[in-house]
Amino acid sequence: MDFLDNKKKYHSPKEDKTKENKLKERNKSVDVQRYKDQSGLTVGKLDWGLFYIEQRENLKTIWNSFLIFAAIMIWGIFVLVYARYAINGAKMDSMLLKQVVNNGFIANSYFISKQAKPLEIATPQAISGRGVYDFFVEIKNPNVDFWAEFDYYFTNGKQEIERKKGFIFPWETKYLISLNHELVERISTVNLVIENLKWARTNSHKYGVWKKFYTDHLNIIVDNEKFTNHKLSGISEKEKLSTLQFTAKNNTAYNYDSMSFLTVLKSGLRVVGINRYETGEFMSGETKNVNITMSVKLPKVSSIEIQPEKLITKKDIYIDFVGDSDKILQ
Repeated sequence: MDFLDNKKKYHSPKEDKTKENKLKERNKSVDVQRYKDQSGLTVGKLDWGLFYIEQRENLKTIWNSFLIFAAIMIWGIFVLVYARYAINGAKMDSMLLKQVVNNGFIANSYFISKQAKPLEIATPQAISGRGVYDFFVEIKNPNVDFWAEFDYYFTNGKQEIERKKGFIFPWETKYLISLNHELVERISTVNLVIENLKWARTNSHKYGVWKKFYTDHLNIIVDNEKFTNHKLSGISEKEKLSTLQFTAKNNTAYNYDSMSFLTVLKSGLRVVGINRYETGEFMSGETKNVNITMSVKLPKVSSIEIQPEKLITKKDIYIDFVGDSDKILQ
């Protein structure tokens, strides 16, 4: 029996080797990375922990170096800003403080006006016809980025002529006028007085490129100018009238409640006649035939200047399009 029992327990080397190979194959099929402890511990966390322990001193060195670099940069910027202020800012603050003490206060308009160049104003003049006088003066705005609104009036000696409102856009040259005045005193010294001058910057956010805005809104084509001097009219055989004719086309994309035209008649370089004509509603694409009559005889007119005028920065001068959008585009 013992012999038989021993025979049952005996394993051949071939059988042992087969079991060993099976065990290896089973171990190969096990993915260690997929091991997950019940408490949430993973092989990846163990690897990261090992890396941190091994590199802890190096990581501390890198972090400390970063903090030192950031501190140097912050202090460098602080020193630079303070140095600039000490050189320039302190002087400007001192000047501003003196101005505040001397003037009591400084309004915002003060700073704006200090940036704008003054208007260039020619010699005011007056021309007469049939007992009434027309006053005029040529002005120019030399500023690129500023336009102005103001009140103005002419004086003849001590006599004050009608007060009016005016405006002028950047780089614009125009005439200020006051027409048809009977004077108590004879013409002596004519002067121009400008009051309540307010400068405004041509804000690019509001107007875009100013030159394009100006051109798009005042693209009024004036053509067929003709002046006829002091001829018999059809009204009366004795009445002689001078006439100025021209056509004006609204070549903009805007409808206006009205449009003013300043007309200047010259004999050589001398202004011999000046007037202002105002239309009614002036719609986009519309052409108006203008006929201005004058009961005065002028010297020979050699040139005619006609300039459209409109305060295009105001919103209430425009008329909205009404009707079907398809019709508007046609």
